Amino acid sequence: MKPILHVITTISRGGAENQLLVLAGEQVASGEKVSVLYLKDNPDLEEDFTNLGVEVISQFANLNPLRQTVLIRKYISNQNMIIHAHLPRAELITRFSVAHQIFVVSRHNAEPFFPGAPRFFSILISRFVTRRANLCIAISKAVQNYLERNNEISPKSISAVVLYGYQKNRILNSRILYDASKSYQIGTIARLVPQKDLPTLLRAFALIVGDVPNATLSIVGSGPLERDLKELAEELGIRNKIDWQGKRGDIDKYLQNIDLFLLTSSYEGFGLVLLEAMANRVPIIAANNSAIPEVIGEFPETLFETGNYLDLSKKILASLSLQSRKTIVQRQILRLEKFDARDMSNRIKALYNQLDHNI
Repeated sequence: MKPILHVITTISRGGAENQLLVLAGEQVASGEKVSVLYLKDNPDLEEDFTNLGVEVISQFANLNPLRQTVLIRKYISNQNMIIHAHLPRAELITRFSVAHQIFVVSRHNAEPFFPGAPRFFSILISRFVTRRANLCIAISKAVQNYLERNNEISPKSISAVVLYGYQKNRILNSRILYDASKSYQIGTIARLVPQKDLPTLLRAFALIVGDVPNATLSIVGSGPLERDLKELAEELGIRNKIDWQGKRGDIDKYLQNIDLFLLTSSYEGFGLVLLEAMANRVPIIAANNSAIPEVIGEFPETLFETGNYLDLSKKILASLSLQSRKTIVQRQILRLEKFDARDMSNRIKALYNQLDHNI
């Protein structure tokens, strides 16, 4: 197969970035030559990529977008490779840079290509990219439906759904779930941004602490809403019950030390953190929207009405039962088999080969 160049906006820690790490690692393991070119910010995952045998291209990082486009176009002009772009800025710059190469984009979010811009402009730019792309990969059926419903991809564009994958060697073989009578540690991993709807989480937690005085809440993540969320926690009288942990790299260790994982997002393109929680045998309760039921399944005890903190609080209280949590975990482990990293990589490889044959 031709060499593969992944272009991505950042290689900071995040869902799309972590999943690219999985994909690139699987591609290298199958004998492919793989490079990752990132455009901005601190390269948190650079060492992780390098350790997998992936070349990290940093020479264009943190330049202005016009200069990046000119230099990247020159860099790839004579190279016969597959170029796979991830996230809007990377897609757009790659769109202006590619010449004759196979051009693939992955859409990781069920949101406008250009959030905050007028809808017509987001559609215009999104279609400008996808018209040139030979293939648009959606990471979930929810993302594909969003693109089609909101006209962000032309009906003539070729698209496919390839679900995220998880590496089997990271799945915890066993774990003891403890009775909730002594302590009950609830946790979440989320950027502190509006999409994650953390006020719903805080309000639900405030409702249950009276019934579960030994409950604590830890929040892993950072973002612009940190001050507002801490003020809300103060108003709700739960400030001393919350551990704001900021960013962490040791996610598996964190997940293995909580009793219940919550995800309150108003939408998710996929929600890689759900696979991470499933692999660490943590029972999950999450908002019933977008791709979330695709990932964890449509079981009433694990899904709550989006934005409804009363419903969430009831689901949390129901999870106090040890048997209830064991049942949730058993379902999740079976569900996780659907998201095999090698299967994901092989599916993408087949799509690459099909494009290479047809072009």
